[in-house]
Amino acid sequence: MTKQEKAEGEHMRKVYRLIRQLGMTSKYKGYYYVAEAVMMSMELQDYPIKITKDIYPYLAKKFKSTPVNIEHDIRTVINVCWTANKETMDRIAGYPLRYRPTNSEFVDMLAYYLIQTELDAENAIEEAKKNLTACQNPIDVFEKISELQNPMCISRVSVQKKCIGRNFRSYRIIRCFYIEGLNLIRESDQ
Repeated sequence: MTKQEKAEGEHMRKVYRLIRQLGMTSKYKGYYYVAEAVMMSMELQDYPIKITKDIYPYLAKKFKSTPVNIEHDIRTVINVCWTANKETMDRIAGYPLRYRPTNSEFVDMLAYYLIQTELDAENAIEEAKKNLTACQNPIDVFEKISELQNPMCISRVSVQKKCIGRNFRSYRIIRCFYIEGLNLIRESDQ
């Protein structure tokens, strides 16, 4: 498996995770259609794409269906998400939604949210790298890591879980933050 295939698989897992947070399960055909449409939207973000001309025909061919069925199944997913978890949809949109989003708005909203989340995490890692390399002792590292404000930064959460879950005394927790923080930098450099 190549690095590109691994990255695509990781992106798809993030898309599925986000769709599940909205209350959707894989029992709906539209679950897979939305995931593929979001992936296409993320990959082609620099180009103007039309959902009816570009996405529906591609998905219909891939899943051996018709563009009308694809459109209907995606609309069903949106309706389920709208009734099941409107608050999460508002959070993903970045503002309170007054009406149920159209298919293209929904796909764009999810794609934009995932792209921004990924950029925020990368920026947080870069900031942590800068701060950690300037630190000379574990206490400084602990303070720098705890200053990270981005709750979406998975690396911060994993460092905290690894360190705090070990039930060490405070110095050992700080030392653990230092070691795990340096390991985090090494992993992100590769």
